[in-house]
Formats: sequence, structure tokens, C-alpha cells
Amino acid sequence: MSKEGVPFCLESADLTGSTTIISSFMSKASTIPETQPKNGIFSFDLTWAEIQTLQLQLVSPIEDTGLPRNPANKNKGKLVLLPKFLKMAKTKAVSGVLINIKMNLLFLNIITFT
Repeated sequence: MSKEGVPFCLESADLTGSTTIISSFMSKASTIPETQPKNGIFSFDLTWAEIQTLQLQLVSPIEDTGLPRNPANKNKGKLVLLPKFLKMAKTKAVSGVLINIKMNLLFLNIITFT
């Protein structure tokens, strides 16, 4: 979720592992022990407009293999808003959609909804 509360689809609030954020927003790096033990750049510290400037990085589903996943398309793809994803899912012949929302108390205290 972005700073202003825009929900989008991504596996983690820490954008360093799955986007090109380090090259643009390193100054926003922080450590939040309640969220994760290592330094990160978190979606709730960026506006949706800032997040849209990032490129996705395809990562291997098997950690620590050192094998790139489809290098020709490494930075292709776009972040999708959650409502848009749900609308698209309704048009497909699927039996359901699983949405895993990861939140903690710190996140709820940081984000204010209007």
C-alpha cells in the first residue's frame, strides 16, 4: 500500500527485492524491526506516483539460486492496482482468487486512511 493508502499488488511492503527502487529512492531507506530485521525502502513511505516510476524486477521463485528468471524480460511488467486486478479476475474462468494481505500493527499505525 502506498503512503496515501492506494492498494496495489506486490508480495512485500519492502520494494528493494522486487523493483528498481534502490537507484531512485535510496535516501528513503530505513530499518523497521517490527516489520523486518534488515534495511528496506517501504511502499508506505512513497506516494503512488513515486511507486509508478519504478520498474519491476523478476526474481527467481527459488531463493539463493543465483539463476536469473527470464533475463530478457527482467524489468518488464507493471504494478497493478488491487481493484484493477480484482476486476480482471472476474472476467477469467478461475475458481477463485487468493489475496494474502500482510499487515502488522506498525503498518496500521503508519497509514492513515481518509
